[in-house]
Amino acid sequence: MSKSKALEDEKKIILSWKESYLRMARESGGGEWLVKDFESDVDEYAFPYVTRLYQSKIISEEEMKEFLDFCQTQIMELRHLAGEEDKDA
Repeated sequence: MSKSKALEDEKKIILSWKESYLRMARESGGGEWLVKDFESDVDEYAFPYVTRLYQSKIISEEEMKEFLDFCQTQIMELRHLAGEEDKDA
């Protein structure tokens, strides 16, 4: 698997998770705990995977940083879309 394919696949997974959490937030009328769960999933599954890709020299440090920034952006967007941006400072 190429490095760009690995990161693109991982980004698709993150976006899929975000959409799922957003749907649950809209259905339940709130989302603070869902945003925290999404952030936890990213921390627990995506960050270690990308760190291993970097440590194995499959991706560069810059690519790793860009991916981590992408993840943080998705967390902030979910917080905003779920209406939780002021509650979780």
